Amino acid sequence: MSVDIKFHDVKGKNYRCAIPKLNKEIVPEKCKIVVKPTKIVITLWKASTGNWLDLHYKEDKFKPSMDKEKDPMSGIMDLMKGMYEEGDEDMKRTIAKAWSDARSGKTADPMKGLP
Repeated sequence: MSVDIKFHDVKGKNYRCAIPKLNKEIVPEKCKIVVKPTKIVITLWKASTGNWLDLHYKEDKFKPSMDKEKDPMSGIMDLMKGMYEEGDEDMKRTIAKAWSDARSGKTADPMKGLP
């Protein structure tokens, strides 16, 4: 599930290529490294067939946790926290205002003014 390759004394420098958590499992015995004069080719052998959209493992940030012990609203709160932490200043401002309005009861009633 990980790759860690070290290159020692390449023109007086050491290099390292590390991916601590791969997208899926690999078969280390079938992986290859080919050293050429101007480059190094690293071939990873997948343990299962199929395409990888990314080499690195990424958790689905938009999928709420289905832990039955947790409060149902906590998944939504975790999603909002993630959006806030990764968002730009406008996103943070919008989420903070919505949160503040909701807590103070100032949210607009979409049905207000309708017969």
